[in-house]
Amino acid sequence: LGHGVQLGLAYTYTNARTPQGLQEIRRPQHSARGDLGYVFDGGRGSVNLSAQYVADNIDTNFGNFTNVTLDPYWLVNVAASYKVSPGVEVFGRVENLFDANYQDVYGFETAGIGAYAGVRFSYEEPSTKDWVKYK
Repeated sequence: LGHGVQLGLAYTYTNARTPQGLQEIRRPQHSARGDLGYVFDGGRGSVNLSAQYVADNIDTNFGNFTNVTLDPYWLVNVAASYKVSPGVEVFGRVENLFDANYQDVYGFETAGIGAYAGVRFSYEEPSTKDWVKYK
């Protein structure tokens, strides 16, 4: 979009059917995703926000062997990173930012909000610096 801002959008409609014409289980009919990113400080830093929507997902209740429609859900994640110096990058992310309560498989809850952070170290051998970009 310009000035270090990036946008990605995707939508999928899945019409997966069994031989009997029923919707396949665990194949959501509608799913969408949006990603918004910002790169700053000459590419040293980045911030990313993503949102995913899933609806019309069918699964089987193995307690009575009937199909159930799972609730639609939104899942929002945010991540950031910054290259402190050559070979040193700090990063962090929060998954399920709004602590959504959702299921991809009937009867199995998914993880709530989670936060992760770390430091990534990398080393680039000077003698291979020029040819590695052609690999």
